[in-house]
Amino acid sequence: GAGGDGGGVDMTAEEVEAALENSPGITATFEGSSIGLQLKRTKAAACPIYVGGDPAEGTEAEAAGVRVGMVVRSVRGVVLRGDFGAAVKLLANKERPVTIRFVTVEREVLEAARRLGAE
Repeated sequence: GAGGDGGGVDMTAEEVEAALENSPGITATFEGSSIGLQLKRTKAAACPIYVGGDPAEGTEAEAAGVRVGMVVRSVRGVVLRGDFGAAVKLLANKERPVTIRFVTVEREVLEAARRLGAE
């Protein structure tokens, strides 16, 4: 984006949502009981969960190309919105296989999303 003082870009919830919708990503199918990911919360309704650390070596997540900072967009086709607890429940469901979509967002989108949730 444009220059500025590094204070970050404030985006509306709609803009964050649009950015997520248009972000490149991967859809990974997990067969194993553990997804092998460290997940963190953003406090942002549009993207409550993101990948907090690189996946462990040899895990399905690593093989699929999941990387730190990616946002968990949907689980079993259900787009994650709002409630972190509800999102975790979806992820904790042990039914396999499970398909999860991860999107790569620009850092400023994630930052803006986190600020949205901080109000």
